Amino acid sequence: MPVRPAIFLLLGAFLCPAKEVPLPPKIRRQIELEIFEGKNNSNPAAPQLVLPEGPFAALFAGGIFPGKFLGIDPAKGIRWQHPAVAEPFHLKPGTVGFLQLTPTANAAAPDCESRLVSGDQFTGKLISLDAKSLTLDATHCGRLVIPRQHISALLPRSAEGDALIQGFQNPAEWVFTHGEAEGGLLEKLVNKQGRWMIKNNAAICPGGNGALLGRKLPGNPQAIRMDFDLRSPQGNPQIGFRFFTDNLTNHRAGHSLDLTFRKGKATAKRQPIDRDAGQNGRIGKSIPLPALGKRAAHITIHASLRPAQLHLAINGQHIGSWESEQPLEKFGAGILFVQRGKQPARIENLVIRKSSGHSPIGRQLPAGLKQDHITFTNGDHIEGEIKEIKKGIAICKSSFGDIKLPLAKIRIAQLARKAILKHKRPEGAAVITLANQTQITGQLKIADAQTLNLTSPTLGKISIPLNAIRTIDFQTPKNRIPGFPDPNAKPKTKNGNKRDDPMNGLPNIPPPPGCDP
Repeated sequence: MPVRPAIFLLLGAFLCPAKEVPLPPKIRRQIELEIFEGKNNSNPAAPQLVLPEGPFAALFAGGIFPGKFLGIDPAKGIRWQHPAVAEPFHLKPGTVGFLQLTPTANAAAPDCESRLVSGDQFTGKLISLDAKSLTLDATHCGRLVIPRQHISALLPRSAEGDALIQGFQNPAEWVFTHGEAEGGLLEKLVNKQGRWMIKNNAAICPGGNGALLGRKLPGNPQAIRMDFDLRSPQGNPQIGFRFFTDNLTNHRAGHSLDLTFRKGKATAKRQPIDRDAGQNGRIGKSIPLPALGKRAAHITIHASLRPAQLHLAINGQHIGSWESEQPLEKFGAGILFVQRGKQPARIENLVIRKSSGHSPIGRQLPAGLKQDHITFTNGDHIEGEIKEIKKGIAICKSSFGDIKLPLAKIRIAQLARKAILKHKRPEGAAVITLANQTQITGQLKIADAQTLNLTSPTLGKISIPLNAIRTIDFQTPKNRIPGFPDPNAKPKTKNGNKRDDPMNGLPNIPPPPGCDP
């Protein structure tokens, strides 16, 4: 062949786009599963704080020790078993910032949450409330008698509606849309473009910007609560959620309320976005996320249309709230999970419920309330005195007489206090967070392989099963582990002022101390 025609053929081979050859379904699925399970060693583009998946101890000096928690001796320290060390050893008191454990204990669903002035909170079965105290069968903590003056608020759990969706049992009800392919032919051949799959009642995506998993919610709800466990094996998640969307196949089009986890922050937006007009649809400010690492995190998102609000909680701790000044012009009944990066993601234990549509954290009222303040599930409220609660009925004395209020109709009851109590954290105390939102501050006395004993400055001695504990946090605002975000830090504006709650014009309710880092 002459030289010149050969050159033209070679140039044509390079300049003409190659046709993509699809991989066989079995091979493609195996590659996707291997990427999720960590067999693909490609590193994420940005540095990530990757924490061990199982239990670990994080030191103030910066070291992280995976292993097993065996107990606490106040004199010797924390007894720990490292997988690379033959014998258990003690970590000196004062050197450990927090312990991350793996709770396995099961418990009956609570019917009430009790929040204390100190920042502690308990869930369980409400037995009674009178003028002196609250009696609560606290989950994993036994029966507690809490002085009434120490109670900030009661939140009955019966305000949520019936489940609309539970899990991913029927894949045919979901709409799958492939992600945007990146790179050249070689990357496409190994299927770097993402796609969601459903396996063992879990939704899995190996990564790839723009992979969508969506469906319509039955009954066209105007407000929902969505709970699920999220795992991202290569580091912090890169995922978005679209609520009330009218487009299940394109996350950049249609109308929706959006919440995205990316670059260690949660960002809220309202669609549609008019880019030509210089609008980006952002609602409020981005809020830092706690470091999640490889561990499964329980995510709770409240979304409502009227008003257009989003509320985020992670592992039971309130992270942030957003409200759009403009409502959605149009909306649908769809929900979308959107993969927003190369990192894999796994979603399981999904439950979506119809919600009352009102803020789950409640309005922050002045600390010195002269009367009890009750907010109902429909948004109405009254003031008066809750004389007693018994057998699911609250008897309230108001200006127009005594009335009986079923707890199922109460969203939050904020209690009056005769005096403003000031709480100082005892020296050497820790914040213990359980798997069910319970949070206790106290001095650790002793712990063996089954039980942790502590002394609360409010409630006295409490015993907790070790297999119910998620974290034991020794950090204080002045002594924190470098590299971990402070979960108690309030977001600030550009000029350094603390940002107000956009819903009520009042300071944001901070998450209780000891939020899972």
